[in-house]
Amino acid sequence: MPKKISPEYRRAIHLNYTAKPENRIKLRTRERCAWAIKAGKLIRQPCEKCSAEKSETHHDDYSKPFDVRWLCRRCHAAEHHKSHCIRGHALTPDNIIIGRGNGHRRGCRQCNRAFDSRKRIIKKQLQAKQQN
Repeated sequence: MPKKISPEYRRAIHLNYTAKPENRIKLRTRERCAWAIKAGKLIRQPCEKCSAEKSETHHDDYSKPFDVRWLCRRCHAAEHHKSHCIRGHALTPDNIIIGRGNGHRRGCRQCNRAFDSRKRIIKKQLQAKQQN
């Protein structure tokens, strides 16, 4: 059973997300698109990859809120499934770390090694300061 998230924590996450300008643009685009669907100005279409009836919007460019691609949830997830990490390393089978839990969190082994080495260096520096 998943943990219950307190309303305060959920609000803090939301405020942190909306503090970034690029995320505000995404939210505004999604809101405008949802409004257009409800108003009947944007007609829901079947998935463009597998023709499933139940579909959702995918924006390739958030500056164009009504230029959407209709994808089912499975195809939409596959569209966002990245082949490279944010630092450009290829996420090949030998460079992927699968997180604990449900196994959906993938990480880059190279980035993880770099993070661990930086963490070790900082830890040694703190220990040296404490000894002096």
